[in-house]
Amino acid sequence: MRFRDYQISQAADFARAKHAANGQTYDGKPYFVHLEAVSEVLRRFGHYGTKVHVVGFLHDTVEDTDTTKEEIAERFGEEIADLVWRVTDEPGLPNRKARHEATWPRTAEKEESIIVKLADVIANFEMCIRRNDRRIHMYHKEWPDFRAALYKPGVADEMWTWLDYLHARVPAEDKEWSKKSSAAKQGLG
Repeated sequence: MRFRDYQISQAADFARAKHAANGQTYDGKPYFVHLEAVSEVLRRFGHYGTKVHVVGFLHDTVEDTDTTKEEIAERFGEEIADLVWRVTDEPGLPNRKARHEATWPRTAEKEESIIVKLADVIANFEMCIRRNDRRIHMYHKEWPDFRAALYKPGVADEMWTWLDYLHARVPAEDKEWSKKSSAAKQGLG
């Protein structure tokens, strides 16, 4: 996929190369599929600005590759590096809950970081729905804390409404869901 905006293209190419070099995959495909999904969610909800798309492509580079915040700043500027840092889970903490408790307060400080994080969560949640992936229950359990930490009236209200809609339809966690999830991952579902 090519983008009209040069900086978005640069960010997309940079992220693709970093995640490919790391061997990272997403739902069995090259990790870039997830980054494209985040960008598509941003467009779907009317967020066309260069800054959110650049951050959307870069949002997992510091967290999941050998990329540093300083490298992002060198290539894309301090503001982009700051926004990427705001959506990057705090490293070195013992579990997801601790990482989120350390990360979400800084995410909540900037509107753009909230929007990118919402696009990331929507992309992950929609993938789980498509694939009957049992991780949907993990995301669902995190939802109340995520919403409490990041919701600000007037910031990406349509995205929040969509996530509320999706979360209201999560089936109860049961063995049948897990069976469907396993079958889907094996290409049987």
